[in-house]
Amino acid sequence: MRKSIGLLAVLVGFAVTGCSGGGDAPKLPASNVSKFEFQVSKGLYYFQTPDRSIKCGIFTRGFPVGVGCQTYLAPIPESLKDCAPLGGTRSVGVQILDKKAKQYCLAQGLWVGPAVEGMDVGGGRVLQEGQVLDVDGAVCQSKGNAITCTKDGAGFTMSATENKVY
Repeated sequence: MRKSIGLLAVLVGFAVTGCSGGGDAPKLPASNVSKFEFQVSKGLYYFQTPDRSIKCGIFTRGFPVGVGCQTYLAPIPESLKDCAPLGGTRSVGVQILDKKAKQYCLAQGLWVGPAVEGMDVGGGRVLQEGQVLDVDGAVCQSKGNAITCTKDGAGFTMSATENKVY
């Protein structure tokens, strides 16, 4: 059975699929960019890695609330082996919600923001190498085309070679 989650079923999916992390998240540096540079509308912030392979969002209102990222490139966690995103239409997602990080399979662009000026593809502004974004305690750092995010003691790191929850 394929473990995929549509936009409307994400909350139900969190309860039945994926794996959780919790605690032991790395301590990230203080923000060095304005959150308003990444705000698309009230409570919605989007960003992506410099290579544009990982799309992320921080939502302080709406659905889903929390911080998360998704990519077609990250290693597939053992619990999601049937997700098969590489070369397919599914992507691996991760989200921090209720002090836990969860990994799951997505069938659509949940954390993909709109195209921004000067770009022809969606994803929001690029969070450049070394930049740290803090939106209401959700902190994300871009480093080596990887994104590490933390909130409330939980966290995750996502890159083309790593997909880890804390």
